[in-house]
Amino acid sequence: MIEQQPVIERAIGVDIGGTRTKLVLLEAPDTVIETREIDSDFATAEEVVEVLTMETAAWRQLDEGAPPSLGLAVPGLVERDAGRVLWAPNLKVLDNFAIAIALEVTTGLHVEVDNDAHTFGLAEAHLGAAAGYDSAVCLTVGTGVGGAIIHAGTVWRGHGGLAGELGHLVLDPEASRFFEEEVGAGAVVTEYRRLAGNLTADVDAELVARFADSGDNAARQALALCGKRLGVGLAILVNLLNPQRIVIGGGVVDAGEWFLGPARIEGERRAWAESWAQCEVVSAALGPMAGAIGAALLSLE
Repeated sequence: MIEQQPVIERAIGVDIGGTRTKLVLLEAPDTVIETREIDSDFATAEEVVEVLTMETAAWRQLDEGAPPSLGLAVPGLVERDAGRVLWAPNLKVLDNFAIAIALEVTTGLHVEVDNDAHTFGLAEAHLGAAAGYDSAVCLTVGTGVGGAIIHAGTVWRGHGGLAGELGHLVLDPEASRFFEEEVGAGAVVTEYRRLAGNLTADVDAELVARFADSGDNAARQALALCGKRLGVGLAILVNLLNPQRIVIGGGVVDAGEWFLGPARIEGERRAWAESWAQCEVVSAALGPMAGAIGAALLSLE
């Protein structure tokens, strides 16, 4: 009797960021075979398709276990059923472009596309810090703030697939600034410059975090202030959704407890006590490749 060999199920995931694009070859259910990164210096949507077709060629031509599907994560609004990017503020060349259909033609693969925060949440829900939890919220705090609402172990996308745009909450109607403008990387840098005084050197949120670790009081205050604002948003999420976990990733979270500590304190102060007691606020587990891993998982759904 000939023993039947198990079928190898693989998928490609691509996270197209504003500055860097991350690619991953995933073997289901949870093994990352290979990763790579390239610059996102695309002049046109057609160039995006051309580059991704070329970059995935070797994986598509594997003798054994060649992936039949490809998932895309894009920083913007996505019409998933049509495979179309509606609006990508940091990647304007993709606005109103049916990227999934274009890549299906050039690669011969089944292609799915979704918002990058959704794919981040999908990865954390399947393989990361939200795995095993029926109800969770996954936040990315970087240049902007993205979100994914996890229900029954997968991403809840809402009626039109656009749910989770948590960065566009407004905490202060008088200021008319979005949540992400109060807590993201730009806010951290703005507050640091204000607190540090006559600062001429270029800084980013990563540097501010390093300064905080080195004892810079202005850096610690800036992170604490933005973290406190984040806590207001966390309280809203806890009161509204009653999640078991809130998972936070993204570049600003690399500041650790200088940022998350004040967020937890303010969240607990403002949230309904019973709901807060049922929720843990934790750092994401999968690191910078989470969006690409989630995109690969998306294509296997």
